[in-house]
Amino acid sequence: MSYIRLAKIEDVAIMSRIHALTWKEAYKGLIPQDYLNGISEDKWIKPFIDALSNKLH
Repeated sequence: MSYIRLAKIEDVAIMSRIHALTWKEAYKGLIPQDYLNGISEDKWIKPFIDALSNKLH
């Protein structure tokens, strides 16, 4: 059974990976491929940590 829950700090690595893969697919042909190829799977870890940390305070 699937369910939706609030994100936790320990989720940020997989969230960042999913975000990067989604960008690479969604913007294929719209943004230069070199740029998309340069998006690392850990690109959004810090922003996600920052966002979640701000909500916890």
